[in-house]
Amino acid sequence: MGHWKAPIAYFFSRICNQETHKNLVEAALVALAEQGLTVVSLTMDGHATYLGMVRLFGCDFRNPRNLTTTFSHPSTGFPVAVLIDACHVLKIVRNMLEAYQTISSPRGNISWAYFSKLNAVQNHAGLHLANKLSDRHINFKKQIMKVTLAAQTVSSSVAKAMKFLLEEGDPDFLGAAATIEFIEVIDQLFDICNSRSPIAIGAKAPLSATNWNETKQFLLQARDFLLS
Repeated sequence: MGHWKAPIAYFFSRICNQETHKNLVEAALVALAEQGLTVVSLTMDGHATYLGMVRLFGCDFRNPRNLTTTFSHPSTGFPVAVLIDACHVLKIVRNMLEAYQTISSPRGNISWAYFSKLNAVQNHAGLHLANKLSDRHINFKKQIMKVTLAAQTVSSSVAKAMKFLLEEGDPDFLGAAATIEFIEVIDQLFDICNSRSPIAIGAKAPLSATNWNETKQFLLQARDFLLS
């Protein structure tokens, strides 16, 4: 199965407030329903304007332990789920860690320095430990919008490389356990939220009765980890 996108409308404006955004989305939902199309979800980035817009629909993302993520379709009354784009969130996570350099967790410090150290080790050795981390992933500011760079940075392959160096006793990675765990959690969350193929396996598989219990358990654990 392939991927396809079909624009439904273009709204040209210099600036839009939350109320205007809501009216435009509502008009689009009504028009699509009139053509017999069923809208099951609305995906957006995490900009404050959009978060304010969905609050006007009755959704609320301010309390991560008590989210309201659906609203009633203005024409049909069926629930419409609101999703924050996983690719956008992944870039924000990468940007946040690079900007703050170190964030603390109950497991220890999560540090951007380990990404830089891994890149330095690989550059010095002239080979990669089965990952794609490179200078452009560390110095990403000129390509800050590229999702691929963020996905290859906060990835399971990078976590495995750090874990290998930690287990080998490399002194530069002796405190990397918390960073490794953070990467593993974010990577799996991204795979779940960015699932696009009905035939994918593992964390990239679509939600179903088969994997729901396992996925739900991980999501609850990830929530507690990120809020700790």
